[in-house]
Amino acid sequence: MKFEKFVTDNPKTQTELILNFAFIKEGEIYLRLDDESISLVDYIVEQEKELFDIDIPEEWRNPDNITDYLEGMDAITATFYLGMIGFAEVRERLKMYENGFKSTEE
Repeated sequence: MKFEKFVTDNPKTQTELILNFAFIKEGEIYLRLDDESISLVDYIVEQEKELFDIDIPEEWRNPDNITDYLEGMDAITATFYLGMIGFAEVRERLKMYENGFKSTEE
């Protein structure tokens, strides 16, 4: 049985895009949307404005603070944010496994 990797930095099919949707780059989580990538924080800021007309204050718009801002919120964006953190972390661990536990910096 051949072991096929499914972690890729350049998804070409819909399945590859789904399996590699959230990823870590330079210590921050990014999402692949169509042909571009956006930081998870920027995506959450955009969605809060678009869905709920909420402007997240500038001082909370970074990976170190936004989790505290979203904590306790009963909004879908807070749940999505936490899910994408988990997804990206698991993807990075799988990438290490697929690469024989070598360092993986994107």
